[in-house]
Parts: sequence; C-alpha cells; structure tokens
Amino acid sequence: MNEADPITGITPPTPALEAAAPQQDQIALSPFQQQVFDALSERSDQLARMYLGAIAVLQQSSNPDRFPQSAHSLRELMEKAPQYLDLAVPWKKRPALNQMLNDYGEKWARVKTRSACHNNGTWNGAIDQYLDLFLQETEGFIAFYDKTHPALIEQAATIVTQLELIKEPLPAPIRMTRAQEWKQLHGDFTRISHHGTPSTKRDFENKIESLGRLFMDAWRPQTAEDQEALRKIIEEGEKDA
Repeated sequence: MNEADPITGITPPTPALEAAAPQQDQIALSPFQQQVFDALSERSDQLARMYLGAIAVLQQSSNPDRFPQSAHSLRELMEKAPQYLDLAVPWKKRPALNQMLNDYGEKWARVKTRSACHNNGTWNGAIDQYLDLFLQETEGFIAFYDKTHPALIEQAATIVTQLELIKEPLPAPIRMTRAQEWKQLHGDFTRISHHGTPSTKRDFENKIESLGRLFMDAWRPQTAEDQEALRKIIEEGEKDA
C-alpha cells in the first residue's frame, strides 16, 4: 500500500488501481468494419470519423437515442461522400432549396394580394398580369428544379458509378442495383435519424454492413476473372429477357 505524502498528506493511487480503471472510449470494430474504416481513412479522415462515430454511438447500450444518432452520422457520411471524395455530382453546387421556396412563397403571397382574380381564397375570371407573371415564374421554377435536383435514383447512380476504381463503366444492371441499394439505405437512415422508423440492433447493424459493402465493392473490386464471369451472367440474362 502506498504511504501518504508527508507534506500534502495525499496518498497516491496504486498502479494496480490505475490499471483497473475502465476504458470508456474503446470501440470494438468487427474485421469487416475495420476494413471499411481503413478504406475510408485512405480517402478521407472526415468520412472515416463519421463511420467510426456511428458505430461508437450504436455500441452505447445505455443510450436510449443511439439508433437515431448513429443513423444521422451514417446519413451524413452518404451525403458528404461526394464532397470529400471530389465526385462530380450534378447537385454539388445547387442553390439552397429552402431559400428558393421562401422566395417563391413570398411571391405567391403578393400575387394573392394584388391579383383581381383572387377573392377570399377562390380564383375567378380571366388571368390578369399579376397571375400571368406568377404562372411564368412557376414554369421557370419547375424547369430549374428539374435541372438542378435530379431524381434520387439518378443521384445514387452517379455516386456508385464514380466510387468505382476500375476505369471500365459498371454494367447497367449492376449500376442500377447498387444505386437502388444506396437510395434505399439513405432513405432508411434518414427516417431512423428523424425517429420515424424503429429498428432492432441486428437490423440496424445489417444496414451498416450493407453500406460498408457498397464502399468495399467499389474500392476492393473483384478479380478480373470474377468480373468476366459476372459479365457473362448478365449478358445471358439480357438475352433471355
């Protein structure tokens, strides 16, 4: 047993007690999760931290909000991947939709106030100049949105295609299958992060593994022989279709 310091009167802790202190910051990664973490780390420290943070909070069994918190990190990981991996996605520099909708709403309020066609929530009569201008504004807004906000499946297809290390483009069936999975996972993580979709731990872990496999399929591609065999299977399937 350690003796008290003769000056301060404080007894220092023994090495055995210090060694027995619990390590609260340890994160247990499965072998596959470690592979995914290493692959992310090679490309972006920020993305790797998001992935590790999602797993860390999921392992906090005493945290009643661990699923939404983990899902939020995973959703951010998927949304930030184009930015940190420098992928040429079409919506990378699009204007903020919230601001555009606020401006649009203000214009609509002014039209209802000024247009003679509007009366107590109903519209009657010929289109006047105020309503005509707003209809033109609406047509331009819809066209602009369609151009700058592609469908989610198109966004997902762009991401999974550009994640690939191989130069040869993915066969269309594989690209769309991976795009559908990417889109589905993003939707699942978004709903869970908003407390809208309860999930068991096993189901949630399966979603994390699916996301990891999408990254690993792109960054640890199959051998040339495997790809050739897969291509033949696809071609045979297309002939029978």
